[in-house]
Amino acid sequence: MWRVWDVVERLTGAWALVSAGVFLSFSTFVMSGLGRLGADEGVHAMRQVNIAAPRSPLFMATLFGPGLLSLAVAVHALLVWQGERSVLELVGASAYVLGVVGVTVGYHVPRNVWLEAMDDEAAHQEWRAWARRWTGANHVRTASALIGGVLMLLGSR
Repeated sequence: MWRVWDVVERLTGAWALVSAGVFLSFSTFVMSGLGRLGADEGVHAMRQVNIAAPRSPLFMATLFGPGLLSLAVAVHALLVWQGERSVLELVGASAYVLGVVGVTVGYHVPRNVWLEAMDDEAAHQEWRAWARRWTGANHVRTASALIGGVLMLLGSR
């Protein structure tokens, strides 16, 4: 019979995998599509995405919900040490918190603020390089969410 904590662990791992899917879609076709636009249209579209994303409760929950629960998983793994299981949970939770939440707050948010603050001419000149670097960092979020989710699920067995 599952304990409540087992459900929390599995939910966290599964939710992290949902997050990985969101980031994967951005890396594989959203940013690719924006990159096919001219600089004017690409900058404008990305600015609109950056306005809409933080206003979406579902997106914010998908991004930060697993991060919050990952902290709980990490604390539980340390307090109730169960060998390999705890190692998997701790590494998985750390991957999500550092690679998703950390990269979002430390890299993506400042780059999005920079893009918004730039005058149109400067933003258009920098668009291609900005989008390439932003997408590269988004690959890190994708991989971190995937690795974190899988490891937390393996640790919850």
